[in-house]
Amino acid sequence: MAPNVEAAGSLKCCKDDDIVISGLSGRLPHCETFEEFKDKLFKGTDILAEGESRWPEGICGEAVTKIGTVGGLWKFDSTFFNVHPKLAERLDPQIRIMLESTYEAFVDAGVNPTSLRGSNTAVVVGTTNNDCADWWSADPDRTNGYEFLGNTRTMFPNRVSFSFDLKGPSYAIDSGSSGSLLAFEHAYRMLKQGTVDGAVVIGCSLLLNPVLSVMLQKMNTVSLEAKSKPFDASGTVNFVFYPVRSFGKSSGPDLDIFWSLGKIKMVAFSLIDH
Repeated sequence: MAPNVEAAGSLKCCKDDDIVISGLSGRLPHCETFEEFKDKLFKGTDILAEGESRWPEGICGEAVTKIGTVGGLWKFDSTFFNVHPKLAERLDPQIRIMLESTYEAFVDAGVNPTSLRGSNTAVVVGTTNNDCADWWSADPDRTNGYEFLGNTRTMFPNRVSFSFDLKGPSYAIDSGSSGSLLAFEHAYRMLKQGTVDGAVVIGCSLLLNPVLSVMLQKMNTVSLEAKSKPFDASGTVNFVFYPVRSFGKSSGPDLDIFWSLGKIKMVAFSLIDH
């Protein structure tokens, strides 16, 4: 159950200056890191490409010719993350990427992940899409029992907490496209109120089923130019991503590694696009 972040009566609150963002990690189409994404963004490089669809040609309409995908969805070191092989086979790719990106975010923040074992560190996940669970549940004969542990949205944060042995609150939030921001706000409040010593904030959304894209196209909300124009009648690009932010209390100036994002207690942030 999610904690009541409103009530923190007798708990010691933190000052805003104690909260910093210190680590970033992310994946987007043709971008394995934020640095690579920043470089392409500043150069105006189009990260969407033709001929990379993971779905049959034309299923999203003949007008849709470009798509952005992240590779390596089926590659995962289950031993490294303490995941049983049978579970790893049925693990939602979103969880695989979350685990990898959380580790990278910790390292980018200058934190040894093993030093956080047993700590009062929360994991909050903003999530909506769950295509893998829909696929497994469509045919009971293809299941072996591990699908529940590796695909339900409640397990998204729990797998991260278990793999890194984090003992704080662990829960998922579904508020649509605002899930990542809401999860971030939950973590910030818990840190501010002193209910946790750290937090990992994750926003995840991976499109493995083309139906949502077809629906959005029929609603005329998707740009046929494959360019996001949210304030234009042309529509937007269905942009899917995973943010993972890990917060922790600052212990001094040595942790103040800022990324021009203001002061928000030790945060490792990870972003993954579909």
